[in-house]
Amino acid sequence: MHCNLWRFALDVEDSFGSVTNIMSLYSSKQNILTEHAGTGRWNDPDMLVLGNFRLSYDASRLQLAIWAVIAAPLIMTNDLETVRPEIKKLLQNRDIIAIDQDPLGVPGKMVLAVQNIQVWVRSVTPLSNFGTNSFAVAFVNNGGFGPCPLCPQTFQVTLQRLGLNSRMGYYVIDLFNSTDNLGLFKPKDMFTTRINPEGVTFYKFEVVPFY
Repeated sequence: MHCNLWRFALDVEDSFGSVTNIMSLYSSKQNILTEHAGTGRWNDPDMLVLGNFRLSYDASRLQLAIWAVIAAPLIMTNDLETVRPEIKKLLQNRDIIAIDQDPLGVPGKMVLAVQNIQVWVRSVTPLSNFGTNSFAVAFVNNGGFGPCPLCPQTFQVTLQRLGLNSRMGYYVIDLFNSTDNLGLFKPKDMFTTRINPEGVTFYKFEVVPFY
C-alpha cells in the first residue's frame, strides 16, 4: 500500500477560527510533519473553504496563502457557478498556485510569532548559482490585539531574522499583486508590511544569482 497524502487535523469548517486552529495544530507539530513530507508525499490540512459563504475576503487570502506555504493539496469546495469574482481571482492566482506546487517540494514552517503576528516561510525555486534558494513568506495578523484590534497593523523585521541570509539579497514580489515589485532587500535590511486583521500579506523573496 502506498500513500501520497495524509490528514493531520479535524475537518475544516467555513470559519476563520477553524482555519487558524488547523494552522496552530500544524505549527505545534511542524518539525514532525515537515520531516515526513516532500515531493510525492504531502501533509493535508483539508480542503479550501474560501468561496463558500462565511470566510471574509481577508480570511480567504489567509487560507490560500498558508495552504500554499505548507504545500497542501488545493482542493476547492465552492460552487463554481456562483463564486464571487474576487474569490475566483484568488483561486486562479497562478503565482500562488506555483508556490504551492513548487518543484522543491519542501513544506514551510511558522518561523516567528510576535504577539498576534506570525511569519510563515517556505523554501522555493529558483536557486542561485550556488544552490541558495528563494522563499515564500506569509505575514499573518490574527487580530484582536492592542488598542484597535480591528485595525491593520504594520510589522517590521529584518530578513536575516527569518532565515533569509543570501548576501546578494532578494527581489521581492507581492504574490497577490505580481506587478508590484518591491525591489531588492538584503539580509540586514528591514522589511515592512501592513496586514489587515484576520488577514495576510504574502511575498516571494527571489534570490539574486551570484555572478
